[in-house]
Amino acid sequence: MLKAFADIDRKDDLTALAEGAEDQALSNEIAAAWYSGVSPDPDDLEVLTYTDALMWQAMDYTKPMAYCGGPMGYWADPPES
Repeated sequence: MLKAFADIDRKDDLTALAEGAEDQALSNEIAAAWYSGVSPDPDDLEVLTYTDALMWQAMDYTKPMAYCGGPMGYWADPPES
């Protein structure tokens, strides 16, 4: 992800953010990329991560498409509360 942000010339901005500068727009871009797993570069349609994107932890009631959620028949039991 760091390389993807560097590719769009945000490396210096990331350094400043790490050193304590405030940049709400960049913070939002980082969170969006981290949760979605999609590159921040609008010209790069690469998915940085899919099954490890944070959205799947935030939406624990579902799972990535085409990703098995458990053994055969796991869906028959109601989720634990």
